[in-house]
Amino acid sequence: MRNVLLPALAILLSAACGCASTGGRTKVALIVDSCSTNGQIIVSRGMVNAVSMAGFLPVILPKLADTNHMDEMVARADALVVFGSIKGEADERYRFERYMVRKAAEQGLPVVGICNGIQQVNVAFGGTYARNEKVVERPLVHRQNVNWKWLYHEIDAKPGSLVAKYLGEGRTTVNSSHNYSLARVADGFEVTARAPDGVVEAIEHRTLPVVGFQFHPEHMAVRGDERALALLKAALEGKGCQGGR
Repeated sequence: MRNVLLPALAILLSAACGCASTGGRTKVALIVDSCSTNGQIIVSRGMVNAVSMAGFLPVILPKLADTNHMDEMVARADALVVFGSIKGEADERYRFERYMVRKAAEQGLPVVGICNGIQQVNVAFGGTYARNEKVVERPLVHRQNVNWKWLYHEIDAKPGSLVAKYLGEGRTTVNSSHNYSLARVADGFEVTARAPDGVVEAIEHRTLPVVGFQFHPEHMAVRGDERALALLKAALEGKGCQGGR
């Protein structure tokens, strides 16, 4: 029942938050769904709420059998969000996400990859990812299991980047929940934040409005972090410093 109510909840939240508009129309952010093994369409309530708080109408995008319909959804959208994963999911979901990332990038839409989403964005552009211990020699514990209540580890933001602009230059603290991270960063991207162990925490494309965060600004935002909300809003609006609109 909760999942059935989410689209309606998203509309109500968007109406209440003073959403951004384009020619009188509320901007639409497609949220690529998390397809679990039991066939349910599941999406994070925190993500829906955060996208709405950022001024966009959150629309959950399930994997459709007809790619023409998926292409049409992208054509009608103003941004695309790819995030999260569920243990045991098939590669089919990741192929779907990468397809949507490439299609949105072709259309010049802002693309925001979060957690597993940054990894799928990176692969869509030709990069790779691996388990944290395969990427850096002595990884921090990046897996947070406290319901996002606390910020978890520090990151170093590159001056001039989105993360630096909205979370602060130099060292700041974020949440975290991932066992995998970027290995080879795809051509065209700039690493704009790293954890102290060297794990990539943020990337921005140099010429396209495509960004990725290994941490979860949406959970920080719904817990009242105005900096994280501003970061998410800027990313959805394609304002990446490396080439955003």
